[in-house]
Amino acid sequence: MRHIRSVLQAPNKPAMKGWERDGCHHPTMKPVSLLAQLIRAYTNPGDWVLDPFAGSGSTALTCFFTGRNCLAYENNTQWFYESTVRFNRIRDMLGLGQVQQLIEQPDKKIDEFDLTALYA
Repeated sequence: MRHIRSVLQAPNKPAMKGWERDGCHHPTMKPVSLLAQLIRAYTNPGDWVLDPFAGSGSTALTCFFTGRNCLAYENNTQWFYESTVRFNRIRDMLGLGQVQQLIEQPDKKIDEFDLTALYA
């Protein structure tokens, strides 16, 4: 079974990498590395993930990185705008080859990939 049976480790917001937190000032932003552990444990590539409180868009970004589909809702215009800009910035700057690596190597953690180019 791949269900999580322990405490998950992830950085807090100040310790998150620059590409992950810059451009979005949501107060309860979740690290992509934490969400990746949960999404990979409970879904398969190609599955749909529902995020009815999208906030900073971390769930949608994690789904993109792990080959899942995401349906995300956000009723706050500011957070919707910031999360859309953040998602599009990272998607546009990240090479398709690197996204394919993330999808094809589920044992590798997202933080192990070199995403520093996004922080420019």
